[in-house]
Amino acid sequence: RMQGLLLFAWHCTRALPTPLLLLLYSWLLSARAGGCPLPCDCGQDNSSVSCARRGLANVPVSLPTQTASLDLSGNAIAGIRQSDFSQLPQLVELDLEDNLLSSVEPGTFALLPRLRALQLGGNCLTVLCPDSLQGLNLTSLSITSCNLSSVPYPALGHLVYLQRLDLSYNPIRALGGEQFHPLPRLQDLPLPGQPGEARPG
Repeated sequence: RMQGLLLFAWHCTRALPTPLLLLLYSWLLSARAGGCPLPCDCGQDNSSVSCARRGLANVPVSLPTQTASLDLSGNAIAGIRQSDFSQLPQLVELDLEDNLLSSVEPGTFALLPRLRALQLGGNCLTVLCPDSLQGLNLTSLSITSCNLSSVPYPALGHLVYLQRLDLSYNPIRALGGEQFHPLPRLQDLPLPGQPGEARPG
């Protein structure tokens, strides 16, 4: 279907100036399947979008506004900004595992009030700034295999709805249960360096 659309556009627009043609074809490629951008795959109603393992260096533009689940894992994304997700008010699940993120800027997720599950594992996040998760009401957060040497308490303190926090496979030396008291709903806490689960004391 997409090839036919491009062929039709080619026959109808050959007389247009080259810059305008390039702009048109760029728009056609980003508007595939009713709003699903290349090279992603979207569910029938565009609520589930998978852009996993596509070699992406940036978050795709023109993602469907009704996206509830977005998988960006296994790419080469080194930086994310608030504007990358500003058009996704329905987003509930976001997977950014196994990218090249070294930091999360304050307010990056501030426009995602419905986000409940965030996966950041397998990145280079040696620290998390206090405002990295500002505005979120997460119930599940995964920061596995990020080379964290300590628990990023300042970034987690406001996540009062958090039920699962996965810090496994990080070189965290000390883990005191009393320091998780600001997280009253926390039930599931896999231990650093182990795949098992433990409840905070």
